[in-house]
Amino acid sequence: MASRRSSKAEILAQIPPARARERRERRQGRRASTARYDRATRRIALELTNGILFAFPVEAIPSLATASDQELAEVRLDASGSGLSWDAIDVDLSVPGLI
Repeated sequence: MASRRSSKAEILAQIPPARARERRERRQGRRASTARYDRATRRIALELTNGILFAFPVEAIPSLATASDQELAEVRLDASGSGLSWDAIDVDLSVPGLI
């Protein structure tokens, strides 16, 4: 099966609906504005774009359960607020998937 490339017009037509979906996701709190590791409770804490605070124990995620405090503290939130990453331990998590 031959693949078909999208035209510039088709791509440009997709931008407004994609932006609208992103605005809706942010309003609904399906994106994070901050992420941090709380060493005292061994939880990852997220502030969602709708103001809700959400935290989960690292033990709930098998790929994080054996990570050190230092590794967990290096959590990085992507630019859109939809993903968390830990480069040193090669773990990526979806914010919508977590909530």
